[in-house]
Amino acid sequence: MSWTVALSTLGGYGLYWACLRRSSATRVASVLYLSPPITLLWAWAMFDEPLSWQMAAGMALSAVGIWLVVRAEARQADRDDRKPNHPTPR
Repeated sequence: MSWTVALSTLGGYGLYWACLRRSSATRVASVLYLSPPITLLWAWAMFDEPLSWQMAAGMALSAVGIWLVVRAEARQADRDDRKPNHPTPR
């Protein structure tokens, strides 16, 4: 049991920090909202748990929220890329 605890704890935090190095904190935090829908789909596939329309609505809401965050971050990055790196003389 300690192997499972150590693996999931160290692996989870290690993956979290690796994601933070490659992406922004906003994007990594927003993707954490995928945990409930993934767990729901896993329970349906592995244990034949029934799916309801409320569950589907929750998954859709999570997906839309994540999409909005990622889209807003991409737009902000585009704006930052278009700004000149040096001040322009007036």
